[in-house]
Amino acid sequence: MLQVKSEIARHCQEWKNAFYVCFALNLLAYLGYLAHITYAVDDYGHFWSGANHLAHGRWFADFIYNVLLGKSFMPTLSPVIAMACYILSGIGLCALWKVAKNARVPIIALWSLHPYLLDVYNFRIAAVNCAVVYLITVTALLLVSKGKGAMLVSVILFYLALSTYQVVFGFAAAAIMMQVLLLCVREGFSRDAMEQSKKLVLSYAIMLVCAVVLYAVLTKVLFVLFDVDVNPRVQAGFLTEFDQLKAKLCVVGTILFVRLGPIKEFVLPFAGKLALFIIYLLGVFTAFGKTPRWSVRAAALLWIALIPLGAVCFMLPLETLDMPWRISLGLAVFAAGMFALTQESDSAILRRASFAVGVFLVAYFILNNNTLFYRQYLTNQKDLVTGIRIIAKIQSLEGYRPGMDLAIVGSIKKEDFSREGKGTLEIVREFTKFCSVRRYSLAVSAFEADWSKYSFLLKYMDLELKQCSPQAMEKASAFSLGRKPWPDPSSVFIQDGIVVVILSKPDDLPFSPEALTGSGEKGKKYNGTRASSPR
Repeated sequence: MLQVKSEIARHCQEWKNAFYVCFALNLLAYLGYLAHITYAVDDYGHFWSGANHLAHGRWFADFIYNVLLGKSFMPTLSPVIAMACYILSGIGLCALWKVAKNARVPIIALWSLHPYLLDVYNFRIAAVNCAVVYLITVTALLLVSKGKGAMLVSVILFYLALSTYQVVFGFAAAAIMMQVLLLCVREGFSRDAMEQSKKLVLSYAIMLVCAVVLYAVLTKVLFVLFDVDVNPRVQAGFLTEFDQLKAKLCVVGTILFVRLGPIKEFVLPFAGKLALFIIYLLGVFTAFGKTPRWSVRAAALLWIALIPLGAVCFMLPLETLDMPWRISLGLAVFAAGMFALTQESDSAILRRASFAVGVFLVAYFILNNNTLFYRQYLTNQKDLVTGIRIIAKIQSLEGYRPGMDLAIVGSIKKEDFSREGKGTLEIVREFTKFCSVRRYSLAVSAFEADWSKYSFLLKYMDLELKQCSPQAMEKASAFSLGRKPWPDPSSVFIQDGIVVVILSKPDDLPFSPEALTGSGEKGKKYNGTRASSPR
């Protein structure tokens, strides 16, 4: 009995040591993020103007923030809690994959430090929500094979995960497929291993299908009970027509081409992607070395190719190719899993080479993440300067008084991408260029998005005005014709009791006049807050 207790204590201490090391690495990677309190566009829309996650099919996200966190906005503590959750989910992945002791820290670090997580961290208000969802998912996966009672618990847990953030399905798919691959590689793709894999996949399939059906039914019930104005992106996640299927396949194929290949992009530059690509190749060599026949090798290679496909193919919005990196978080699982695969190789040279590349990647992620968050800090400072100048100009206008209506016409221009009228090859070619500069949530100005520009000026900057009505916005749009956008002196003026700020010319507006005025089919859901957000 004493020996058993000693063995349990030793294992617990090993996991604790892995947690402590990875937490220290996370502190280094997000040092600038913790030192400088930065905000993303959704932070202004959520915290200062409120939000309705239920309209996005995410009622449990509201429960976490409003009940568990007591609506507390903790700009420093929340990221620290999120770090702990990501590390714990990485520990869960190690337990799920049954990796060796010496591979645990690199695997947890490759997952928890991956730059695609920055797109989640950047929304401080949602940092804990998004971190908890992956911890819930890993827990659900670990319970699947523990019996009928545990299976029921795992279904409920995964339902809660989907009710927090639906794209977690891609994370689960990548983790499951990598578990199956590691099981087969360890057993040399023997018949017993294949049988175990079939049973494992069947158990996971039952759990996932039950959870998705439960989510679809209960979400529909909640929409009806609370008379929710459903966000169109929730509806876009379900395939209803063949044209949607073709569009979705095009989107998925483009994302995989850009984010798996060594192509330069804003979040993960060339050196990091090249190092990841090397780990992918070493993982393929490991799988080939463990397979007895060429037919099995071909099957293993196909399975490896399908893992990243499963990581990004669920709940992708169809109306744009501007995909946030957080939807590709399953690719971070793929990277960590391929590293785990290389450590199963019979070749000591290959294992050491993979370990060296893994150490390089961890160091690279630490430096890269600090650099990216510094850009966010500079963007926030620029927004503050712009906001101060706009407010000073408004308050200097003749006839200004607190409580007047504010109409902000247009937004600061940003990069845009459209697939309309383009062939598939042209889409891929242009999207690769687009990804090299596109920032999505990182380093995005508060004045770029309609749901954040009012929150920034009225709530965050405490401007004593109120957002105008759709009718007043229609007037303001007409008043702005012939005037130049900010920072031209004529871009800020008062007319008919409305304070008007022109950020872009009317013919450059990113939305139709109907959307800006709140009239018409497209505009009737616009309210200038987070409900219109493209997340």
